[in-house]
Amino acid sequence: MAIIRQKRKDRFSIINNKIIEDKKISFKARGLLIYMLSKPDDWKFYPDELAKHSDKDGVKAINTALQEMESVGYLVRKRKRDNKGHFKGIDYLLYETPQVINPDSQNRNAGKRNADLRNSENGRLPNTDFKPNTDIPNTEIDDDDKATSPDEQKRSIEEDPFTLADQVNINVNSGLNKPIFVNYIQKLGNSVVCWAIHKTNEKASHPNWQYLLTVMKGLETNHVKTVEQAEKLSEQYKQERVKKKQQVSSGYRKRPPIREKMPEWSKKDQKELNKKASPEDIAKLKARIANRKKVSS
Repeated sequence: MAIIRQKRKDRFSIINNKIIEDKKISFKARGLLIYMLSKPDDWKFYPDELAKHSDKDGVKAINTALQEMESVGYLVRKRKRDNKGHFKGIDYLLYETPQVINPDSQNRNAGKRNADLRNSENGRLPNTDFKPNTDIPNTEIDDDDKATSPDEQKRSIEEDPFTLADQVNINVNSGLNKPIFVNYIQKLGNSVVCWAIHKTNEKASHPNWQYLLTVMKGLETNHVKTVEQAEKLSEQYKQERVKKKQQVSSGYRKRPPIREKMPEWSKKDQKELNKKASPEDIAKLKARIANRKKVSS
């Protein structure tokens, strides 16, 4: 088989041959990796968007290829947490050479970007436009890429529902869980399902499938389609709980105090109560007791 090459004038990338020859990943994963590395350093990727640039592969195939890259170190994920230590998603780092490192220690390594699935600083691949100057990074976007709307670029791969569920140890892949989970993704969309996962991880002491399922059912019942609607619904529930709690608390305060009638002996003077019985009173009491015994017998 012969190779016919054309003169390189524009729109080409310089790729390390080690990627192309890496037998540890499939040809499909290699092709996707090369495609991703050909993009600018600040380009963000997510499975839905990547699938739109292929007439053959769907989101499932894209996720499989991404998992291959991660298994050998081209793709490294890092947990993001807020100031309170709560889990807030995943940062993905894309490398030109496989990394054998602990994701939690990535900030100490030079040559990485703290961004979602973008090229590492050391692994920046210079693309050229009209001239083979490898010092100029490519900033040109394909015509197909230009067609991507701003709304479509709001979600990144860190908002992949299966990835997030795995990170918070919610089992969405076993038994009937997976088809149900996929069904909710189709109904609610990636962003809303990911919001439900975040909410489950935030509210549940032990995040689990049943808790997540309850959250997703609530979102479906209320016809939620966007994260903004989900946030609004969550705030509404919160206000209703506060109002109900206030009503219950107010009801307790309005109850009148219980007033019981005091026995007659309690009305006597304390000195009279502490007064010792006289011999005559004792004799009368004994006589009454003896009389009762006679009557009962």
